[in-house]
Amino acid sequence: MPGSTVLVDHGGSAGAGGIGSHNNGGAKGGKRPLPHIDDITSVTADIDVHAPIPHVLQTAETYLRQAESSKNFGRPDLALKDYIRASLILVTQIKKNKGWVSLQNDNKLQFERYQRLLKQIDTAHEDFAAIKAEIKADNARTGVQPTNHGSVSTGGINGQGRVVGLGNGLNAAPLARENGAPTATRPIPPQPRAKPIVHPKPQSLHGNALQSVGVASSRANQAQQLAERFANLRVGSAQASQQQATPQSTLLNKISKVAGISDMPKLPDAIYNPPRGTISNEAAQLPSSTPNMFSRTVPAAPLSVSKGSMPPPAGTELFAPAQALGAEELAAIHGALDASREHITIEEFQKVLDRGTVLVIDIRSREQFDRGHISCQAPVVCIEPEVLARPEISANQIAESMVLAPTTEQLFFENRHAFRQIVFYDQNSRTVNASPRTPQEKAINGIFIALEFYDFPTRLMQQQSQQGQQPAEPKPQARLLSGGFDAWVKAGNPVETSATKISHRFGSTQSPRGYANQRHRWVARPIQDADEVKRWESLAISRTYEDFFQRYPPVSDLRESMTSPVVDIKPSAVTPLPSRPTPALPRRSYTGLAEADEIIRTPRAQKRPEGILRVGIYNPANWCYANSALQALFHTFGFSRELSSGEWAQLYQVPNKNDEAIQAQLLMKFLHRTFSELQHKETKVISPNSLMDYLQAYCRRLNPKSPPEHVFGTNFQQDSQEFLNFLLAVIDDETNIRRDQTTPTAKSYTPKDGGYVANAADFWNTYSVGHDSIVDRYFKGLEVVTTTCINPACGAESRRYQPFVTWLSPLTGAPNPVSIFQLLERGQAPQVVVNPCETCKGQHRSMATKFARLPHRLLLCLGRAGWNKGLGVAQKLNNRVTFPFVDLDLTRFMAQPDALNAHSQDHHLSGPLIYDVYAVTVHIGPTPNSGHYISYVRQAESNDPTDWIKLNDSFVDKVKVGSRGQPKPANDVTEQIFAGGGNASAYVIFLKRRGT
Repeated sequence: MPGSTVLVDHGGSAGAGGIGSHNNGGAKGGKRPLPHIDDITSVTADIDVHAPIPHVLQTAETYLRQAESSKNFGRPDLALKDYIRASLILVTQIKKNKGWVSLQNDNKLQFERYQRLLKQIDTAHEDFAAIKAEIKADNARTGVQPTNHGSVSTGGINGQGRVVGLGNGLNAAPLARENGAPTATRPIPPQPRAKPIVHPKPQSLHGNALQSVGVASSRANQAQQLAERFANLRVGSAQASQQQATPQSTLLNKISKVAGISDMPKLPDAIYNPPRGTISNEAAQLPSSTPNMFSRTVPAAPLSVSKGSMPPPAGTELFAPAQALGAEELAAIHGALDASREHITIEEFQKVLDRGTVLVIDIRSREQFDRGHISCQAPVVCIEPEVLARPEISANQIAESMVLAPTTEQLFFENRHAFRQIVFYDQNSRTVNASPRTPQEKAINGIFIALEFYDFPTRLMQQQSQQGQQPAEPKPQARLLSGGFDAWVKAGNPVETSATKISHRFGSTQSPRGYANQRHRWVARPIQDADEVKRWESLAISRTYEDFFQRYPPVSDLRESMTSPVVDIKPSAVTPLPSRPTPALPRRSYTGLAEADEIIRTPRAQKRPEGILRVGIYNPANWCYANSALQALFHTFGFSRELSSGEWAQLYQVPNKNDEAIQAQLLMKFLHRTFSELQHKETKVISPNSLMDYLQAYCRRLNPKSPPEHVFGTNFQQDSQEFLNFLLAVIDDETNIRRDQTTPTAKSYTPKDGGYVANAADFWNTYSVGHDSIVDRYFKGLEVVTTTCINPACGAESRRYQPFVTWLSPLTGAPNPVSIFQLLERGQAPQVVVNPCETCKGQHRSMATKFARLPHRLLLCLGRAGWNKGLGVAQKLNNRVTFPFVDLDLTRFMAQPDALNAHSQDHHLSGPLIYDVYAVTVHIGPTPNSGHYISYVRQAESNDPTDWIKLNDSFVDKVKVGSRGQPKPANDVTEQIFAGGGNASAYVIFLKRRGT
């Protein structure tokens, strides 16, 4: 038919390895011309966008299998078509499916299936790129033309190797079958309707009517009118004109004279801004130089991290390999910059932006950032200059200070080691001043030193060069953008505004909020409104029978003005009946009524009623993160007793700061009520509504613009370890009896200042000038970061101490399974980093972090948050982590082990550091963004160390943990805590030091 590709048998045999070697079932020894490359690539994937995800993946698998079969059977044209269809489904169409979000976050098996398909597509790129080149060569040899030059393609691959989706809302043509393989027929635009052919009237039908002059004149007028009518219509195609009969030739000549008349009105051409979804004839020019043909980079639209979206870092791909360029090319791009330079020009910055992976940091105020900041494909985060002006601030401390920043900004900065370059800028600075004086210079100097000298990758992503492990990735280089924001604008580059949504927590799902990668520092701000304080205090009081009858004494004790006269009654001569003695304990009242005098006189029993193993906590929505943390804190010996008994009110009478008028200690009062109910309640379940309502109001008062998913106490799931850190931060402030004092600036130590123990004691004494709280007493420890020059002739050493509440042990790069001792060794192993020595000016020093002071109650968090660079999403590291539940000796992990107290009598700094596990918080779920939290606590009243209690919100069960011997009891849950093959895994481990 017209316009179809003509297939001709040339009768020759194909050369080996050429396109003719693909025998497609034609004549023996012959070959046929292949369809034009435009006809092959202009295909669509005929699939329902709203079909279930398994069906979509199954269709993609079918296309991939058909592509492989067609390639093996010598049909390269069909193979390339099916390959493109599978790519369209996996790269574009599946993201329009309503199940796309749940596929990434909740359906682990299907998501792994999706990743495997993406990997298969990328692996087959080279084969199909060669097939495409052979098809183009065959087209050039045979002269085959495309079937329709003017049609608009609805899918394919553009010239950069990028898959392009369906366009302009055109309905894809249904799949047809060609030689047993599916192929998509192209949508053919409607042709103009041809005028019917006028045949002469048969002679047998002619009559004998007389022809007159009037009839001939009328026929001429009709012909003229018909010509005018056709002149106002769209002129038909040339082909249709040629089919007209000979008697009409005069009419067509007249029509051609008026062909200049404008056509009938028509709809304007569709214009899309930006143009997307359509491709031209070059849509499938697969570049042979690109190693990953169908990898899709971030769109050209600016990436606005500040708007709460969760995009992958710039330069990351939707599937492996993660970078559009090879590792050698990336190294060449970044290596072209002088490593000794501290700044980067606008031209160099744009080159790195176009071809490398960069993290951009704006160190101006948040208001300036929102009014306008650099717009580029790389992620842009904002760090306040007040934070960077702190003396000797480290990169980890910067991450801790970003608790009020948007979730995505926290995520990108905490994963800064995934980038090759970090470029920071302010308004107009050009150099890094080694001796800063102004706040602007201090901010620039602070972030440069933090990223270059005090960035410790050993705590985040260290991978030692041991057998079976990959070496650690190089630390990204930090550079100042010369000229800052003003130079960027002056060069005519785009600027972006934003409306920052501040959050109080890490991650989100749909950012990964499930796990915190860093220790967060929360800012405690007491309520200063007296009326609001009074209202919350009324809710924090636990109402009991004793309180009621103390406020309202018995009626019999009140004097009344109208009473009857007293009548003397003589004693009866009859001996009274014997009376039953007063019971030692009050009888239980099943009606809820009792004598008021009896209730007042009888002290409340301090022992939990029989039959109630532990009191559960009600979970109305997604409060399991809070319930698990509260139960673990309640079973913290010493700390829990002070809160539940009320001793804290006398021990921690805190002063007001200079800018405060009230310090009501509201959180302590709510925790006192909660712990008292957990200790004395005669019911099996309590409700934490009042506590969670207060925490929600507290978080909203810190930032009224926070969305509900970033606020504790709402119906959104949160991270249990982060909630625990939040509670301890506020408790630390509300019980700090020296909170009105200013802590002196910490100094760095050298071996000349004494040993590690002496340095730690000196630092703690300085730190205690402004800190003395219940958290300092039970939970707070010290870590020391030792920096040593690797030059043997120098060996200069410096030590920096800093307090911690939760010790994080990342699982990134750790073996599976792994013990807690191996994790601690990995986290404390020295690593050589680029850090110029101040003594010999050498460029490299080693850094190591160790314990300097251990608390009575140690909190170990297993960092199960991972980052998938290829997909730009967070993932849970479900490694099996083993640890002893008793006799966990941490003495060797001290910077200066002193088991015999030879250097200090402070048992926090020396002595045998042996711990027992008393509680474990467990996360159950395949991803960080979903799941459930429960707690396991040791049964303190039992002498058997394997007697534990499982606390799952309202449900309380007795279990065994750490049972020895075989077979183990049926209710032993040790493997569930260790992550023995399931989605349950230990998250936070609570340890109690022996003898405290």
